[in-house]
Parts: sequence; structure tokens; C-alpha cells
Amino acid sequence: MKENKKADEQLKGYLRWPVFFILLFIAAAIAAWVLDRRAGIAVTVIACVGIVEAVHLYMVSRNSIMKALVRFAMSAEGTEQRLSEELDIPCAFLDDKGNFYWRNRALEALTEGDKAAARNLNTMFPDLNLTGIDRIGESSDYHASYKDKKFRIRILRLREEGTSSYAAYLEDETELCFLRKESDDRRFVAGLVYMDNYEEAMESVEEARRALLTALIDRKITQYIDSMHGIVKKLEKDKYFFVTERQYLNEMQEDRFDILEQVKTVNIGNEMRITISMGIGDGGDTYDENYEFARLAMDMALGRGGDQAVIKDHET
Repeated sequence: MKENKKADEQLKGYLRWPVFFILLFIAAAIAAWVLDRRAGIAVTVIACVGIVEAVHLYMVSRNSIMKALVRFAMSAEGTEQRLSEELDIPCAFLDDKGNFYWRNRALEALTEGDKAAARNLNTMFPDLNLTGIDRIGESSDYHASYKDKKFRIRILRLREEGTSSYAAYLEDETELCFLRKESDDRRFVAGLVYMDNYEEAMESVEEARRALLTALIDRKITQYIDSMHGIVKKLEKDKYFFVTERQYLNEMQEDRFDILEQVKTVNIGNEMRITISMGIGDGGDTYDENYEFARLAMDMALGRGGDQAVIKDHET
């Protein structure tokens, strides 16, 4: 509104210039007559010509300019309405209760067959909870779902002479959310696996069977990481490093890191069961940072007595 008023004042100012020139010509002619009769005659002739032109500009051209502005405004309004109607993004105008009083064709198509949602934004998105829509500033963004689609809803406040109405734009971000989740699921996590009591366990079994015991433990750990579509590398006789995708980390958490119990079942006569600890690094900006997180997680697991899995990220 402030911009519109400013533009109106500027336009009126431009249209007043011919009046200013008429007054200027009259003042110049009077001043010339006072100073010199011949100069007064010459300036008066020039002033008359200028006044005639100024009057023509003010009376004739002014009407032409105003007509042109009206035609432009009507054309712009029609173009704006057409663009709003044919815009692929669903949009609407609503009151402070969320009731639609205008919807474009895209929104009508989206809510087709759902009369309740076609009337009110809160009904369309019950999880949105827009009871405080009147407290929205210039604009606010929300995220909600409708008909198995995810939307970013941008609400703009429209002020008109002390009252407020609102415009809502619905951007379909279903595919974007899917791609984000897929990208997040496929991020690499780094992990370390240490045998807590390797030396003690080896001493509790006959020397001839120690290689077999180690091979069985290797096989258990390798099969477990393989099942998570990861890669495992043995670093030392009792230490392993692995890499897998974040989506499989969720599976590990769901089965409560079953590998810890699987390793305990390996028994070829050893009096002491072997236990392992896992340290996993997640959420790092680089692979090196994830590895550092995994190392810190392993320190935490061993510090708590071992036989457990710890996940480390930026927040833990």
C-alpha cells in the first residue's frame, strides 16, 4: 500500500509540471515588462507560446496519458488473473480462519472430490494447525502432506486498509523429499569392531584350535557386514574396519546389533566367550570425520566395559 501511494503521488507530481511552467512564464513576462518594454513584449510572446503548449499538454496529453495508464492497468490485471488461474502451482486467497475465497485451477484440481479440503486450508492440512494464522508476519513456510504428497506451504500476509487477508502457495516437494531421503540413506558411515578379550580367549583354548576360533569370528563379522551391503577390512588380529550406508545402520539399530550376540555363540572348546565392541561414526561432513567419530565411539564403548555398540555423530 505504501508503494502504491508513493507511485500515485509521483504520477500526480509529473502531471502538475505544465501548471508550474504556466506560472513560470507569467512571472517571467511580468518581470520583463517591469525591466524593459521591448523585452516585455518579446518575453510575453514567448510566454504565450509556452502557455499554449503547456495548456495543451495539461488538458489534452494528460487525458491521453491517463487513458494509456488505465489501459495498461486493465491489461496487467487481466494478465495477472490469467497467470494466477493457469499457474501450475496451487494457490489461493484465504481469511484468518483458513477459509478459501478464491482458488486457482491447480488447487481446484488437487482438491477435486474433497469438498471439505476445497473450502479450508486447515481442513486440507489438519496437521498444519494454523489457528494462529493472524500472527503470521510478512510470510511463513510450513510443511505438510495431502493425498500422499508432501507440500511446502508458503503463506503471505496481504494488508488492505487496516485489514488482512492471506495468499497461500503450495509447492509439491514429494520428489524432493524422496531424493533427500535417498541421498541421506546412501551416505557412508564408518565403523570399527574390536574384540574385547582376544588374548584371554585365545589362552583359554588349545593352540591348535586358535586359528579356527579366529576364522569363525572373522566369518561371523564378515557375514554380518556383508548382509548390510558393507565392506569390511581386518586391520589387526582383533580389530576390523567397515563401511556401509546409513540406511543399513538403521537396520543394525533395529536388530540391536545382533552381531554382538552372534559372536558370543562361537565356541570350539574355549572356556571364555569372545565379546566384541562396535564404534560407528555417522553424520560427518567427510569420510575422515566419520572415521574420527567411529574412533571416539569405540573409546566410549571400551570405557564402558565393552560388549556394546556406540554411535557417534555431531550431536553425541
